[in-house]
Amino acid sequence: MAFSTTPSVNAIVSAKNTAVYHTGELLPQNNLDPNDSIDELLETLRYELVEEGVTEGYALHLAGYMYSAYINKMPLMIAGACAKEIANAFSAALFSRTAGNIILIGDYSESALDTAVISDDPVIIIDNIFNPQWNQILFKVMMEKNKYFIAVTPYPEEIMIEPKGLLNYFTPLFTDLFVNNVPNQNYIGGKYNPKLLEPLKIERMKNNRLLKTVSLSELARNRMNRVISTLHEIIDSKVPEDKTLDGDVLFCVLPILILQNKTDDIDTQITRMESEGKLSKKIVTAIKDYLGIADE
Repeated sequence: MAFSTTPSVNAIVSAKNTAVYHTGELLPQNNLDPNDSIDELLETLRYELVEEGVTEGYALHLAGYMYSAYINKMPLMIAGACAKEIANAFSAALFSRTAGNIILIGDYSESALDTAVISDDPVIIIDNIFNPQWNQILFKVMMEKNKYFIAVTPYPEEIMIEPKGLLNYFTPLFTDLFVNNVPNQNYIGGKYNPKLLEPLKIERMKNNRLLKTVSLSELARNRMNRVISTLHEIIDSKVPEDKTLDGDVLFCVLPILILQNKTDDIDTQITRMESEGKLSKKIVTAIKDYLGIADE
C-alpha cells in the first residue's frame, strides 16, 4: 500500500524525482500477544527479533534497549543486515502493524514527511537518510512527538562518513554485532497497550561512565544516559549479574566508538569490566572477534 497512485518507486524517481511514503500493514488481529505487562511486551519483542535474525542470546537485551529508546523518544539508526526487518519487528510487537516507510529520493519536499506524520503508522522507517537534500528532516524527526522514526541502511560504512553531529538525532545500532540469521519477515504482533509506552519514572538518571570514553555533545550524552538508565530499570532483574552492562556496550557504546574510530583502547576496558563481573565473557569474546583483537 502506498500514498501514491504510481506503481513503483522507480517510476516515481523518473517522473518526479521526489520522495515517496508507503504505509505499514496491519497484522491479523486474532492471534496477537497480549502485552499486559512490560515483561510480556519484552518477550513479544524478543520473539519477533529472533525471528528476524537476531542472535537468541542478545535478543532480550536488544528488546529492552529498543523499548527504552522508544519511550524516551530517542530515534534509532539501524545499520547492517536485517535492519529494516528489525524495525518492522519492533513496530509489530508494540502496535500489531509493520512500520511505515518514507523513502527520501531527490530534492527535499515537505509533502512526503507530511504524509508520514498524518498516517496511522506509529513507527516510521526512513530510507536514504543520507541524501544530502534531506538534511532538513533531521530536526523535525527529533521534535516529532507522535511518531517514532527509525533510520535504516544496509551498509554500516555509510554512517562512518557522516558528521559526528548525527548523534544528536539518532543513536546507532550495528546489526553485525548481534545478527546471525536471515529474517523470516513473518510477524505475529502484539496488542497495543498505551500504559506500557509512557516514560518510566526513574529515581535518578545515572551518568554512564562508559559514555565518558566517547565524544558527545551534552544533548546527545543526556539523551543516551536516559535510555541506558531506563534499560537498567527494566532489564537488570531479568539477566545474570555478569551481563548487566552487556547491552550498554553492545548496543550503545561500541557502535559510537566504532563510528568515531576510537576502538584502540577498548580491549583494556572490556577486559577490566569482565574481571569486575560487569560484563559477560561471551560478550567480551564476541567484541574481540568482531574487532579482530587477539587474546594474549
